[in-house]
Amino acid sequence: MFDSINSFLISEIIRLGQFEATSMADENILAMRQLCRYRDSVVSSRTKIKLRISTIMEQIFPEYEKQFSSLWLGTSMDILEKYLIPKNI
Repeated sequence: MFDSINSFLISEIIRLGQFEATSMADENILAMRQLCRYRDSVVSSRTKIKLRISTIMEQIFPEYEKQFSSLWLGTSMDILEKYLIPKNI
């Protein structure tokens, strides 16, 4: 049923000339789309990794995140890089 309705509508649009030619986006627009999609993918991956790290930190060193407004601050990251495990701190 929908095929016959669609066919009728398409034929009417063509018959009445109520259509415009479609053009492909230029190369710069296509490149930007691809770059935006890639960025979105990278940000999504980073978010998942940060969530995993936060979960692990809660398990092995639950009081650590309470000492900083963010686990990801430079000072926090420097401490973790230098001492690695809770007992070294």
